[in-house]
Amino acid sequence: MKKLVLATAIAAATTMSMTAQAQEVGTFDIDVNVVASCQLVANPVNFGDVDAFADIDAITAAAPATLDVTCTNGAGYDIALGHTGQLTHATAPAVTYSLFQDAGFLTVWNDTTDTLAATGNGAIQNYDVFAQLAIDNTTEIGAYTGTVTVTVTF
Repeated sequence: MKKLVLATAIAAATTMSMTAQAQEVGTFDIDVNVVASCQLVANPVNFGDVDAFADIDAITAAAPATLDVTCTNGAGYDIALGHTGQLTHATAPAVTYSLFQDAGFLTVWNDTTDTLAATGNGAIQNYDVFAQLAIDNTTEIGAYTGTVTVTVTF
Protein backbone atom coordinates (compact mmCIF):
# COMPACT_ATOMS: atom_id res chain seq x y z
CA MET A 1 0.00 0.00 0.00
CA LYS A 2 2.87 2.36 0.75
CA LYS A 3 4.18 1.84 -2.78
CA LEU A 4 0.81 2.70 -4.32
CA VAL A 5 0.49 5.90 -2.30
CA LEU A 6 4.05 6.92 -3.21
CA ALA A 7 3.49 6.24 -6.93
CA THR A 8 0.24 8.22 -6.85
CA ALA A 9 1.97 11.13 -5.11
CA ILE A 10 4.79 11.20 -7.69
CA ALA A 11 2.31 11.08 -10.57
CA ALA A 12 0.26 13.90 -9.06
CA ALA A 13 3.36 16.06 -8.48
CA THR A 14 4.57 15.52 -12.06
CA THR A 15 1.17 16.46 -13.46
CA MET A 16 0.98 19.58 -11.30
CA SER A 17 4.45 20.80 -12.31
CA MET A 18 3.72 20.31 -16.00
CA THR A 19 0.52 22.33 -15.87
CA ALA A 20 2.08 25.12 -13.79
CA GLN A 21 4.70 26.04 -16.50
CA ALA A 22 2.68 27.79 -19.19
CA GLN A 23 4.42 30.32 -21.50
CA GLU A 24 3.45 33.33 -23.50
CA VAL A 25 5.85 34.34 -26.33
CA GLY A 26 5.96 37.82 -27.78
CA THR A 27 8.20 39.87 -30.03
CA PHE A 28 9.31 43.47 -30.30
CA ASP A 29 10.95 45.49 -33.08
CA ILE A 30 14.43 46.98 -32.88
CA ASP A 31 15.46 49.71 -35.31
CA VAL A 32 18.44 51.95 -36.00
CA ASN A 33 19.06 54.65 -38.58
CA VAL A 34 22.75 55.22 -39.30
CA VAL A 35 23.25 58.80 -40.46
CA ALA A 36 26.07 60.34 -42.45
CA SER A 37 28.91 61.71 -40.38
CA CYS A 38 32.34 63.09 -41.28
CA GLN A 39 35.49 64.17 -39.47
CA LEU A 40 38.18 66.44 -40.91
CA VAL A 41 41.82 66.93 -39.99
CA ALA A 42 43.51 69.68 -42.01
CA ASN A 43 47.31 69.67 -41.95
CA PRO A 44 49.18 72.90 -42.79
CA VAL A 45 51.20 74.05 -45.78
CA ASN A 46 54.66 75.26 -44.85
CA PHE A 47 56.75 76.94 -47.52
CA GLY A 48 59.70 77.10 -45.14
CA ASP A 49 62.46 79.66 -45.77
CA VAL A 50 62.17 81.28 -49.19
CA ASP A 51 64.86 83.29 -51.01
CA ALA A 52 62.83 85.98 -52.77
CA PHE A 53 65.96 87.62 -54.22
CA ALA A 54 66.20 84.84 -56.79
CA ASP A 55 63.37 86.64 -58.68
CA ILE A 56 61.01 83.74 -58.23
CA ASP A 57 57.56 84.50 -59.64
CA ALA A 58 55.83 81.43 -58.23
CA ILE A 59 57.18 79.24 -55.48
CA THR A 60 55.56 75.91 -54.75
CA ALA A 61 55.38 74.30 -51.35
CA ALA A 62 57.97 71.58 -50.81
CA ALA A 63 55.31 69.34 -49.30
CA PRO A 64 51.60 69.74 -49.91
CA ALA A 65 49.10 70.11 -47.13
CA THR A 66 46.91 67.10 -46.53
CA LEU A 67 43.24 66.87 -45.71
CA ASP A 68 42.30 63.71 -43.83
CA VAL A 69 38.57 63.06 -44.22
CA THR A 70 36.78 60.19 -42.50
CA CYS A 71 33.11 59.74 -43.41
CA THR A 72 30.54 57.06 -42.72
CA ASN A 73 30.63 54.25 -45.28
CA GLY A 74 28.44 55.27 -48.23
CA ALA A 75 28.15 58.95 -47.23
CA GLY A 76 28.66 61.30 -50.16
CA TYR A 77 30.59 64.47 -49.42
CA ASP A 78 32.18 67.53 -51.06
CA ILE A 79 35.39 69.29 -50.02
CA ALA A 80 35.55 73.01 -50.70
CA LEU A 81 38.19 75.61 -49.94
CA GLY A 82 39.14 78.97 -51.34
CA HIS A 83 41.62 78.69 -54.20
CA THR A 84 43.41 81.97 -53.58
CA GLY A 85 44.17 84.04 -50.56
CA GLN A 86 46.72 86.22 -48.92
CA LEU A 87 49.42 85.78 -46.34
CA THR A 88 49.81 88.81 -44.14
CA HIS A 89 52.90 90.38 -42.61
CA ALA A 90 53.09 92.71 -39.60
CA THR A 91 54.20 95.73 -41.68
CA ALA A 92 54.60 94.68 -45.33
CA PRO A 93 52.00 94.23 -48.07
CA ALA A 94 50.30 90.84 -48.21
CA VAL A 95 51.55 88.01 -50.42
CA THR A 96 49.12 86.05 -52.63
CA TYR A 97 48.88 82.26 -52.77
CA SER A 98 46.88 79.79 -54.88
CA LEU A 99 45.74 76.28 -53.96
CA PHE A 100 45.43 73.33 -56.33
CA GLN A 101 44.16 69.74 -56.23
CA ASP A 102 47.03 68.36 -58.32
CA ALA A 103 50.83 68.59 -58.42
CA GLY A 104 50.66 69.96 -61.98
CA PHE A 105 48.77 73.04 -60.72
CA LEU A 106 45.95 72.55 -63.22
CA THR A 107 42.87 72.00 -61.03
CA VAL A 108 42.27 74.78 -58.53
CA TRP A 109 40.47 74.30 -55.26
CA ASN A 110 37.36 76.39 -55.03
CA ASP A 111 34.56 76.88 -52.57
CA THR A 112 31.81 76.82 -55.20
CA THR A 113 32.66 75.33 -58.60
CA ASP A 114 35.82 73.25 -58.18
CA THR A 115 34.95 71.24 -55.11
CA LEU A 116 36.09 67.65 -54.79
CA ALA A 117 33.28 65.09 -54.53
CA ALA A 118 33.84 61.69 -52.91
CA THR A 119 32.10 58.89 -51.01
CA GLY A 120 33.10 57.79 -47.53
CA ASN A 121 34.25 54.25 -46.83
CA GLY A 122 34.56 54.46 -43.04
CA ALA A 123 38.35 54.90 -43.21
CA ILE A 124 40.58 57.97 -43.49
CA GLN A 125 40.76 59.28 -47.04
CA ASN A 126 43.67 61.63 -47.75
CA TYR A 127 43.66 64.58 -50.15
CA ASP A 128 46.62 66.77 -51.05
CA VAL A 129 46.46 70.54 -51.29
CA PHE A 130 49.24 71.94 -53.47
CA ALA A 131 50.16 75.56 -52.88
CA GLN A 132 51.81 78.16 -55.06
CA LEU A 133 53.11 81.45 -53.70
CA ALA A 134 53.50 84.64 -55.75
CA ILE A 135 56.58 86.55 -54.57
CA ASP A 136 59.53 88.32 -56.15
CA ASN A 137 62.68 90.12 -55.02
CA THR A 138 60.66 93.14 -53.85
CA THR A 139 58.85 91.08 -51.21
CA GLU A 140 59.84 92.27 -47.74
CA ILE A 141 61.60 89.83 -45.42
CA GLY A 142 59.78 88.39 -42.43
CA ALA A 143 57.06 85.97 -41.47
CA TYR A 144 53.78 85.85 -43.44
CA THR A 145 50.78 83.91 -42.17
CA GLY A 146 47.25 83.07 -43.26
CA THR A 147 44.37 80.71 -42.68
CA VAL A 148 42.37 78.61 -45.12
CA THR A 149 38.84 77.49 -44.30
CA VAL A 150 38.05 73.94 -45.40
CA THR A 151 34.42 72.87 -45.64
CA VAL A 152 33.28 69.25 -45.89
CA THR A 153 29.59 69.08 -46.81
CA PHE A 154 27.84 65.73 -46.38
